Amino acid sequence: MKITETDGWMPVITTLAVIEGKECVTLLSLDEEGDWVALGDSEPADDDLDALSVEELLAMDASLADAPDLQPGQCAVRDGLQSPWTIEEE
Repeated sequence: MKITETDGWMPVITTLAVIEGKECVTLLSLDEEGDWVALGDSEPADDDLDALSVEELLAMDASLADAPDLQPGQCAVRDGLQSPWTIEEE
């Protein structure tokens, strides 16, 4: 499933650094339960995690529309905003 095929109101777990625009999403995953996770480069602390909707995340970073089709348990990673995505198993 592509993140753009997900209902816009669905929550995405992410970090404050991504929400505040300090980091771009470099890891996008779809877990076994169908939940999205979007992280940047830094290792998040528990108190650094937050959620926003798919719609809000796509509005902040339109390049996520180019992320590959993921199956539950897969993640896509990239080195930076302009880098290509590659799929990895979680």
